[in-house]
Formats: sequence, structure tokens, C-alpha cells
Amino acid sequence: LIDQIVKRFGTNKIFLIVRKFWHRRFRKHLDLEPPQESVLCAFGEVQDNVLDQAGLTAFLDWAGQHPAFNQQACQTALSKPGSLKEVESLSEAVAAIAHSLLNPPALKTTVADAQLRSTLRREVNTIPSGRKCLGGAPAIIADVLAQLGLQRVHIFSMYHSDAIARLYRGQPQRLDLNSNPPQLVCVNHPGEYLIGGTSYSHPTRNSDIFICKKGYKVSIGNQTFAAKQDDRIIFRVYKYIEDHSRQWGQVKIRMLQNGALTPWLQGPKVDPDEWPAPRGFVRWRVNNGVLELEFLDETPIRQTFNYDYIILNAPGLAPFRRTDPLEHREVQSLLQQLEWISEGPTKIHLEISGGADPRKDRIQPFAQSMKGLIHSVGINDGELLQLTALPDYDPPLAITAGASAIYQRYERALRLAQELDIERLYVHGNDVDLILRKGGSSGEMRTEIQADLFAKGIVVLAVLQRSVHDWHGYLQADYAIAVARDMIKRAWEELDNLSQQGNLSRKEREQRGQTLSEAQDAFEEAENEFRNEHFDEAERKAKEAQGIIEREFGIPAEPSSKATLSLSPILLARSFKNLFWFAYDYVRFTLGKNAPHSASGLTKEGEEIFQRIVETGYYATRDPKGYSVAVVPVMWPELPIEVNPTGAGDICSGVTAVYSGF
Repeated sequence: LIDQIVKRFGTNKIFLIVRKFWHRRFRKHLDLEPPQESVLCAFGEVQDNVLDQAGLTAFLDWAGQHPAFNQQACQTALSKPGSLKEVESLSEAVAAIAHSLLNPPALKTTVADAQLRSTLRREVNTIPSGRKCLGGAPAIIADVLAQLGLQRVHIFSMYHSDAIARLYRGQPQRLDLNSNPPQLVCVNHPGEYLIGGTSYSHPTRNSDIFICKKGYKVSIGNQTFAAKQDDRIIFRVYKYIEDHSRQWGQVKIRMLQNGALTPWLQGPKVDPDEWPAPRGFVRWRVNNGVLELEFLDETPIRQTFNYDYIILNAPGLAPFRRTDPLEHREVQSLLQQLEWISEGPTKIHLEISGGADPRKDRIQPFAQSMKGLIHSVGINDGELLQLTALPDYDPPLAITAGASAIYQRYERALRLAQELDIERLYVHGNDVDLILRKGGSSGEMRTEIQADLFAKGIVVLAVLQRSVHDWHGYLQADYAIAVARDMIKRAWEELDNLSQQGNLSRKEREQRGQTLSEAQDAFEEAENEFRNEHFDEAERKAKEAQGIIEREFGIPAEPSSKATLSLSPILLARSFKNLFWFAYDYVRFTLGKNAPHSASGLTKEGEEIFQRIVETGYYATRDPKGYSVAVVPVMWPELPIEVNPTGAGDICSGVTAVYSGF
């Protein structure tokens, strides 16, 4: 394809498309005005515990000596890697880590056993090298939108612990449904409940993220597992954990049926340190040793949920399996609440997470239940593949043989959008984002691209903010170190050249070498301060090294492209390659403008449409019931492994939904 395009359009034309249209477009859209609309984000808040490689080593040393660890069981688990997506023992957890080292990208493993969850929580909290940051897509999206200047951004989560409350940087307000009527409170104030005049904090949900660098080794028996790349191994926990044995011992729940609340029912059975958290707009209290959960009925729903946008991360496909009658009734209660909300002007955006299991899940129960209730969906490209591989599409999903992978991804996205009958679908990937908009005009598609490019710039700062306590200081120190590194390298090269040419006496060389060693010492101190997150001191030492080089060698401090993290737009070759492939196949297969005997393989009209797609990034349909499509190249810097990008796609999805104005 690239050869055909070069022959027909020339390399200068291709360079112009990338440089003139896309590079400039990215810079232009980094400063959008905040929308005036109101936003509610629900349901998840998570405390992510991020542990560096030293923390991973400490965890594995502890696990290897724990009585619950069994080396043979670990090796057995390694022989069944498909089962490691969910772990129920410490042996399986270690196996998941070892498997991830050899088989990147690392697993995002669910911790499915209560005892293991409790064991991990106690141990991980004792590891000193961990960093705690805000997790959960709705929470992060609310935090980011508030920091961008949106005036009415609210977050709802059943539980809001002290640990979570401390992690917010922005000032979204928390919607407290336990008050009557519901109230808005400061997000930095933890939720509390009273028993006999004593106040208790809400429980916390945690996930653990272990960082390892390429070459990191783990030995199990006579096997050694070495990491093939820098990576992050994630242990997901979907439970809220806090000892409640002295507060309550029974759960009761009132759900919705036929538009009305049911009588009190026996709630889910839980372990002594777990709190039930049904997905829905639920109020709760502890009453005479009973935890009482109650879905909001029609009146408070209609009075409270008058937002322009509601961003949800539930339900996924799992609750529609009907294997758990109580869980099925819970999701039906949420659907009833969404039906009441959707009757107003609110636009509901659902971020689908958790993927799909072809052995258990089907698309039809989910699609039929969600039709008319949600307007926009976000999903990553891997989960899109899982959802569109389910066997109950009717007629079956048709994928064009011989088409490029990106065009086949588009076909899957189009079918999912049609199946759900939604206004908008956002598919986030590592190469390009696909945005489908029903009847989207040219202006609407341009706005979608603007919003997505803006979100990409914002999300880099968001993940950096989550990973270091002073992201501004991080960037300044990182850049000063990169400039100093370049200057020292140039100085050594200059000294070697002058010595080889005989232009320096032995004494002069020794003096300059001594000066360079002083600069090198200051530079190494800067790197050490940076590793310890003393960013002000790191920047000062780096500039000290720069000053020595500039005074003694006359080498000026010049901009460097070698900082660990650069916020300049990174135009990824694979992203634009996929944009070209998509445009080419869309013109051929969707529009039928192919001409096999022409130089490009397209008709004259097809060539014009192809060029317009790669320049603008979209094709707008004229069919009001059809879907326009935008293909947005991902412009993403190389992030150091210490910067945790977990949830970056979800953040982009939520921010783009609001800024697109759909």
C-alpha cells in the first residue's frame, strides 16, 4: 500500500499531510475552553497501590516464605496460563507474575478469593516502596474534568473512604445519596456512618500494580523467568474491604421491580471483611447490626439526576448471565433507574470494561436491555474484539477477508454500534482511536477529533500527576537533566577531538578533564535527587552542571529531545500507517471506488476521497441513520515505566465524550 501511495502522491505530499495537517492540529487543540455542561461520574473509586521493582521483589520474597505458598501448585498454575486471569491462591498469584514476565503485555489479574484479598491487603500495605494514587475510571474522569475548570462535576460512589478522599487533586463534589434529600459534599471529606454515637469510615477498594523492568528475573524451582520488556502487572480487586464484624453481620436489600421498591430481601452473603456494592444508585445505613441497602426509586431519581452527561462504568456483560439471581435483579434495578433518567435530556455514556467470556457471555441480553438507555459507549480495542467474537450476532458478524486489521476493527465497531443502536461509539487503542457518530456531520466529526486530540494531551498530565507528587517539578527537573546530559556529552567529544589534534597540552587536558568530572559529579547528584523525587534539588544540581560546562567550554544550554518524558506531540509511524490503510480500505470496500488496473488501485474519485480522509481524519456519511467515522492517530510520548498510565484510555473516552458535545 505505502509503495502505491508514494508512487501516486509522492513522498513530499505524504510528509505534508502528516506535518502540515496533523502536527499543527495537535498543537492547536491543546487549549480548549471548558464546556459549561454538568457531569456526573459513577460508580467506581479505587485506591491503586503502585509498587516499584524493589516492592515487587519484597512481595515475592514474602510470598515465597508464606505457609500458603506451594511451589508445585505454582508450577501447575503456570502450565494453565488461561486460568491466570483470575487467581484464588498465593501460588496462583506468583504464577501470574512469572507468566507476565515472559508473555507481555502483563496480565490484569482479578483476585477472586476473599482470603487471598485479605492476605494481599495486609502485606502490600507494609511494603514501603509503594505509591498510592486515585484509580477507577469514573473517579479519575471527575477529578480531571474538575481540574480543567468544569464548574459542575460530581462523583457518586456508594463508599467514599478516608484513603480515597485524600487522593483527589481537583474539586469535584461528591453526591451523597445517604442524606435525605441527597446532598453535595466536598470530595476531600470522607464518608462516615454512625453506630451508637461512634463514627466509622467507609471501606476502601484497592488494586495493586507491580512495576518491573526488562530483564527482571524470578526463579520458581529450577525455572527462571526474565521480563522481556518494561511492564506493569495488575492485581484487580473488585471488593470493598474493611473489617465489619463488630458493626454488622447481616445484609438486607430493597430493589426495584415493575417500577416500585420490593420488600426487604436477604442481601448477598459476604465475608467478614467485605462490603457489598451493587452497581446502581443506592443509599445505605447500618441499623441494629444489619447493613441495609436500598435502590433509589422514581421520585428521588427524577429530582436528583438532572445532569447533561452521566458517565458510567457499569453494567458490563457479566450481570446478564443470570447465573446469580440476586445479581440479575440488581442489574434490572439499575436498568429501571437508567430508564427514568433517559426519559429526560441527559446523555448517558457507558465505559464497557471487563471484556467478554465466550463460554459465559452473549451480546443479545446486554444489547436488548441497554437499547434506548445509553447514548454513547467507550471501549478499548481488545475488549471490542472480545465482544464482537460472541456467537449470537444475528446475522453473524461479517469481516472482509484481505482487509487491513484497522479496517476490520472498524467493521467490528460498526456492528457493535448498530447492535446497541447508540448515537456514538469511541474505541480507544494504542495506535488510533475510532469514533463512530450516527449521522455525524462534518462539523461534528471535526469537533470529535478536536476533543480527542485535546484529551490525549490532558491524559499525559493526568497520569503523570497520579504517578509523582509534583508533576511540574518532575518535568522541569527531567528536562534540566536531559540538557545537562547533552552538554556533558558534547564537552567530552570536544575534549577528545582537541586532544587527538594535539591542540591541548597535557596540563590543559587534565584541567579540563577535572572540570568535566565536577560537572559529571553534579549531574550524577541530580539524577540521584530525581530518583528520590527531590525535584527542586535535582533541577538545581542539573543546572549547576550546565553552568560548569557553559563557563569552561562555551557550550550553551540548548533544547533537548532526550528528556525521559517529552510533552511534545509524538507522531507515531504506526498510527499514520493505520490511518492510510483505513482510508484506502474504506474507499475500496465501503464506498466501492476501487480500480484494480490504476496505479493506486482506486478510481479518480476514490483517490480524492482517500486524500480527504487522511487529511481530515474522518468521513461523514449522508445517511442520517448511518455512522460517520473518525480515525484519530494516537500521539503519545514514550513514558518511563514509573509513570502509571493505567486507565488512560478510559480517561480519554470520558473527557472526549464531554468535550465533543454529542
